[in-house]
Amino acid sequence: MFGKGLWPIGWSIGLIRLPLAHVLDWVGESDTDADQIELGTAPIDAQVAQLLPMEMPYRKRLFVDVSEAWTAAFDNSRAGGDPFPIVSGIARDRLVVAILATHRDRAQTSSPATQFHLFGPTGDAPLMYVRTVDAGVFDSGRWSFRTSGQVQPFEQAARYDERLVADRFTRPMLVDYLAAVGVRPDDDEAYGDGVLCVERASWEPGWTASLEEARGEHLSST
Repeated sequence: MFGKGLWPIGWSIGLIRLPLAHVLDWVGESDTDADQIELGTAPIDAQVAQLLPMEMPYRKRLFVDVSEAWTAAFDNSRAGGDPFPIVSGIARDRLVVAILATHRDRAQTSSPATQFHLFGPTGDAPLMYVRTVDAGVFDSGRWSFRTSGQVQPFEQAARYDERLVADRFTRPMLVDYLAAVGVRPDDDEAYGDGVLCVERASWEPGWTASLEEARGEHLSST
């Protein structure tokens, strides 16, 4: 994830502090038109590959056990992941901590970014945001850095004053933040059982692409 392996899939992922079975219960309540396909304990790259081809609107989500406490959420959207509806919704409905984590490498896209968005019971309804840290190229087309909410004890806040905006929040920092809450995103052995949720849609996606085609699209914009 975060620009490795099967990018752009995994540029953005959701992390939910609930066991996989509890997350699937919530998904089943929220999306009754989706089939759930058990993938077992296949290697994480093999599980993520089940999301291909990429689509828009996207119809596939993958939920993977990451330790007894956390579940990771992937999808096959054009942007490399759109976990916001999942993490915000389940944080509100189940009153649990959830994270939207993003890293888009500058060598892979014209819109690089590293983002940490924390949701939880102490956040303001309906979105449940607790803390956000963002460094990247957003709507202005230039590098920008912004934070909001309550600073977390594991943050490397001194780095936020770096001269170069791109150095204020980096992929290694994001990985450290996740490790601080009990998630090891770069450790393949940390991932367990996975379940693929496929929406039973009568419509055809307006955009579909193989991994190579999606990469070519993003690279052509750099």
